[in-house]
Amino acid sequence: MPKILFNPTNEVLVAQYVGEEVRIAPGAKVRVDDARGRQVLNVLFPRGLCELEFGDEGAGEIEKGEKGRERNRAFKRKQVMDFNAINDQRTQAKLPFLVPEPFLKAYANELGMKLFEPYSSTDESKREGVELREEIQRKDAIIAQKDKDVEGLRSQVAELTTLVNKVLAAGAGALAADPADEWEELRKQIRGINRNHFSNWVKKNFQAIEGYPESIQAEIRDKYERMYGMPYPASPAEAEAVAA
Repeated sequence: MPKILFNPTNEVLVAQYVGEEVRIAPGAKVRVDDARGRQVLNVLFPRGLCELEFGDEGAGEIEKGEKGRERNRAFKRKQVMDFNAINDQRTQAKLPFLVPEPFLKAYANELGMKLFEPYSSTDESKREGVELREEIQRKDAIIAQKDKDVEGLRSQVAELTTLVNKVLAAGAGALAADPADEWEELRKQIRGINRNHFSNWVKKNFQAIEGYPESIQAEIRDKYERMYGMPYPASPAEAEAVAA
């Protein structure tokens, strides 16, 4: 079964799988096969890599992202502290300091830590800056998810509004229209309702549907059962429960 790997950190995460390099950019989501996913997660989970599962959309993704960033900060903190410990031992042995790699300098600066010491408690302004950046990242993630949810709702409302307007327009001309044409127009409208909205349409129109010609009722029941793989609701209450 494929896995969705999510990198919520601010750095590119890289791992090897059977000689192939797997690179996941900051904020990226990558679909991989199960074996590759297990191997990459085993290597990169401590650095913040997450696996997204069905149902993690929204709050679940935000929570996993925050936990991943915390693991990433812990990994970076340990890298700096291990380097400082080695240099402390070299100092006691009267050996020259090791020169830190650029990524270690970046880690120390990001975390408000000082190289060559396990932890620096003197640079309060740096720590405050780190805390502020982390808080901004959390809020930005929440706002981005809310914007995405709102946009989805707007799209659904627009589709429903268009559909309602069409139904109302069809009803307004009912007196002048030929009954056969009226039912044929309704049939076309029903066929145009997609899977995302059909159960809600059935719920809202359940009583009215019982007054439709048998041929249209049969078409509605058949479409419902094909779309959702379950029997057509036997009552308004059952229709409402399924739509919910």
